[in-house]
Amino acid sequence: MLGIRCIEPSEGRVLCAEEVVWAASPGFFAPPEGPVPLAVYPSGCPFRARALNALVAIGRPGKIVYTSQNPSGIEVAVRQSYAVTVRSRRTLPADWVVLDPEAGFPLLPPAALELHRAPIALHSAFDEVEGLIERQVAAA
Repeated sequence: MLGIRCIEPSEGRVLCAEEVVWAASPGFFAPPEGPVPLAVYPSGCPFRARALNALVAIGRPGKIVYTSQNPSGIEVAVRQSYAVTVRSRRTLPADWVVLDPEAGFPLLPPAALELHRAPIALHSAFDEVEGLIERQVAAA
């Protein structure tokens, strides 16, 4: 299973560092003053923590206006221009925009993309799948 490292130490094997960015729909207007409206995963999500910590670090308030465990739910909120979100650059829809420091959004630390394998997955077919995943991640 692929996942983002949430805790230290982790039993997953790090495949790469994922670039994490602020993302919005093209029609989103970031308020220059006041809180940044955020669409994020529930508490415990490392991307949510990155977003909130980065805003605190620059003294800009954030306001969670939408929370969902489902990526599709967050995508709806962003597409409707209700909020911005934080995602891996590689998973951004093609029509979304990245919000950078020029737009008032701080850089975010990367996330570790991990591969997790069940201890009972001993068959050589699992080795082949793991190798395929590693090659795909490296190529992207």
